Amino acid sequence: MNRCRQALAALTAMIGLLIFAPLPVAAHTDFESSDPADGAIVTESVTMITVTFTKPVTLNGPGFEMLVSDGQIVEPKVTSVDGGTTWTLGLDSPLEPGDVAVRYNVAAEDGHPVDGGFAFLVEGDLQTSPPSNETTSSTIATTSTVEEFLPAGDTSRAQLIVSIGRVLGIGGSLLVIGILAFAMVCLPEKRPTELLETLLIISGLIIVVGAVTEASGLSTVLDLPFIEVLTDRRLDGARVRAVAGTVLAFGALAPIGWRQLPLLAGAALSATSFALDGHSVSEGPRVVMAATNLAHVSAAGVWTGGTLGLLVTLIQRGHADSTTNTGTIEVTNRFASLATAVLAPVLVSGAVMAFLILDRWSELFATSWGRLLLLKMLAVAAALVIGAHHHFRVVPRLAQRPARLVTFRRTVTIEVAVFGAIAVVTAFLVSASVN
Repeated sequence: MNRCRQALAALTAMIGLLIFAPLPVAAHTDFESSDPADGAIVTESVTMITVTFTKPVTLNGPGFEMLVSDGQIVEPKVTSVDGGTTWTLGLDSPLEPGDVAVRYNVAAEDGHPVDGGFAFLVEGDLQTSPPSNETTSSTIATTSTVEEFLPAGDTSRAQLIVSIGRVLGIGGSLLVIGILAFAMVCLPEKRPTELLETLLIISGLIIVVGAVTEASGLSTVLDLPFIEVLTDRRLDGARVRAVAGTVLAFGALAPIGWRQLPLLAGAALSATSFALDGHSVSEGPRVVMAATNLAHVSAAGVWTGGTLGLLVTLIQRGHADSTTNTGTIEVTNRFASLATAVLAPVLVSGAVMAFLILDRWSELFATSWGRLLLLKMLAVAAALVIGAHHHFRVVPRLAQRPARLVTFRRTVTIEVAVFGAIAVVTAFLVSASVN
């Protein structure tokens, strides 16, 4: 019980530090300002509109559309001279008096959509110039009111597809990392069994399917053809995961003497890929976030995928005789030591990333990202409780009571299910906006 109390005390202290520690000042990608400003009444000639974001963005499709006073929807000529933070919307001629609205649909560096709009009033009988010979905007449709125009298109379904792709990518990667670590550290033969190799092949296929699914959803979000979106930098991580999944599949099918290197390469690529997308590329110092993400994914993979490897081994070996029991107990003891070793890196790296991403602790409750993080923390706490029960109470007594292997297998199954839930929440967390 003393050890359990110590573990709970350490967890409580870490959560306390996470809640009460000061936060760095950072800015998430969002709309910052416009000229003319939202709600402005303009009495001078308007020939150009400027839109500024807090961080560089890229255009989803045309990026900007305007509703002018005669009810027409036009696509202005859009340019940026500072790498995507400030955008200039060019007009053929000064705006006519009346209500004008602008809506934008852009993407942050990590691929999260940023959309919205603003409106202003051009007042008075302004002198307008005849249109210039150079066309800077084109009419694409007509509408009736600003209220009908301003809501941006709904991309929630496409974002759900992207999240499903990331669920598959994250889940497959965690399985690969953990199963390999479990086999190389815990099994007597120091390599995956035939059944574990089959799981590695399946995991590689899951990773590839996840990458394709993510690309399909992103093509809808960006309003780009599927082939064209495959080269978009926001799919850098998914492309690396697709390569990793392919390497894993071929590695597991290679002759026994040649399998270890491609399997390790595939696992390394899977872990590294998450430093190339999500909040790793948009929040905090890039190198620090990438290194912390790599440590988090690797350690979490060993814990998560390793637990599944242990469960498969328990099921495969069963409890046919005392010799099998003895070997199974030894494997269990080795994995208990391995899981204990990666626990601190998982918790510390997760806390560091939250520290770098959040501007203020109120965002834990005020944003979808914060609420998903709280949900993930609850699920991780549940996994910690189950793991502590195994480590301090069940595993030390297996040698005296081998029959408890059956009960142990059941609770490990529950732990694997909890890890599956954590993977799903994590995928949606990566896709969620912190704005």
